[in-house]
Amino acid sequence: MVADDILRSEFDRSSRFEPPSGVNSPFQIRNDYPPVSDQRYIEYPWLDIDFKTEPRRYLEVVKDYCFLGMQENDFDATKNKVPSPTLL
Repeated sequence: MVADDILRSEFDRSSRFEPPSGVNSPFQIRNDYPPVSDQRYIEYPWLDIDFKTEPRRYLEVVKDYCFLGMQENDFDATKNKVPSPTLL
């Protein structure tokens, strides 16, 4: 049980290092991960694109993935409730 607590604590912070004193970081970690990963639903759409021959298309797909649910939440990941496409 102690090992689980140690591992869980590693995911409860945004960085291994504390920010300098007096600095308020705009970044917050979001830890509401699904309790179990279901590998059947994992998708990585950019893996079907050859980044060497189609770099622009590759980056557009990665960008779309990263932006999903973020723009309408002012890029605040703690407010983004859109499920990751890898878990759809």
